Amino acid sequence: IRDRSYGEVQGTLTSPFTVHDLHYESEGLQLAIDSIAVRWGLLDLLDMRLRVPQLQLQNVGLQLGPSTTEPATEPLALPELPLEIELQQVEVSGFTIVSEPGAQPLEIESIRAAALWDNKQLAVTDLVLRSAVADLDASATLTFPTGLQALAVTDPAARLSASVLSADARYRLPLSSLAPFAGEARLQGEISDLTVALTVQSPYGVELQGSVRDILSRWQTDLHLQVSSAELGAISGSWPELVVGYAAQITGNASELLITGAGDATEVDQGRYESSLQLVYSPQRLRVENAAISRVGGEHPLRLHASGLLELSGADPVIAVALDWQQLRWPLVDVPVIRSKQGTVTLSGSLAGDGTQLRAHLSVPN
Repeated sequence: IRDRSYGEVQGTLTSPFTVHDLHYESEGLQLAIDSIAVRWGLLDLLDMRLRVPQLQLQNVGLQLGPSTTEPATEPLALPELPLEIELQQVEVSGFTIVSEPGAQPLEIESIRAAALWDNKQLAVTDLVLRSAVADLDASATLTFPTGLQALAVTDPAARLSASVLSADARYRLPLSSLAPFAGEARLQGEISDLTVALTVQSPYGVELQGSVRDILSRWQTDLHLQVSSAELGAISGSWPELVVGYAAQITGNASELLITGAGDATEVDQGRYESSLQLVYSPQRLRVENAAISRVGGEHPLRLHASGLLELSGADPVIAVALDWQQLRWPLVDVPVIRSKQGTVTLSGSLAGDGTQLRAHLSVPN
């Protein structure tokens, strides 16, 4: 801790008290709070219980920065508590987070929650978050192993991994030029094997379901994404009146993810578009095995196919892309700006553009 200080204190430990102008600083972290008002039951400590009926924080500022401290290598674990902690009503008015010096601050208008933490469970209920960028209503309970299971799992990290999580949330993200992104999310199961479910309401029509395993170590995932009748024109007034359906599978781990998908889109008088995708992602490489779009029916058939590789492991990223098409019209819907009966494009070398080849026949109106 580099520095900590506080200003005026009103009240006493045996009655409601308020601390003003609280400042705390350590390497990579600065925290400032205008005031903290606490109402608690001192005599509850005799029963090994910390009960706080009300905790109010005004204008909290958190700034993160660079740190020279080595990241923790120990597995994540929750400590054994010597007493029960109950926060009946927590309210935060004004919370600003700066992720790094000079970064745009994230401003949260208010946070409200209640929590209970003992050696059986950690429960957060009635969590309500309001801000200009997102609204969230959530609750979650983490139940620790008990009985014979607790006797068999003595390591703190293994105890957390065997704990059962049940979390539900409703969210809404207002977007400046698009329809609001709103829906529900749910996490259930042991921390070592969680079931995931997420929905995004109309006009997006998105459902995500699957599992995430070993999330505390080398996580693995198997997710299914389904888009049912997404209405692009309702999402944005500047988008075409397309109705889109899509299904994708996401499998893998932190080292490599395989994403495969296929879908279609329909528009009046334009026929039906079909698409497919298969790519492999890793922190050092993005490989597109197949990306294709074709138009079935309508006045103008179309086929567009691409594949490629983006290698990021070296100091100079390497790219290799191949693209070919037939009866290309761009944009795909509305009045085309570019037309081409057929063509191919190959791009290879570094991102500086070495080894680029382009062969195409284009017809550009006017």
